[in-house]
Amino acid sequence: MSQTKSRRLLGMPYDFRAPTWRRIKARMWCPGGPMWAPRVWGWGYTLNFAHKGSWVVITALMLFAFRAV
Repeated sequence: MSQTKSRRLLGMPYDFRAPTWRRIKARMWCPGGPMWAPRVWGWGYTLNFAHKGSWVVITALMLFAFRAV
């Protein structure tokens, strides 16, 4: 996994450099990587869509959202 190093603020990673396609792919689609990856741009974490757990989270959120309708 070739993620670029990100700095931390209050224990959360941040990166305000302009996003590149290489970094987007490395953080948002990284098979074998963690479910939560540092955001490509900004402060916090984003889902790694190559991780099966991410799809469980997305499905649960969609079911919850549509149940409220």
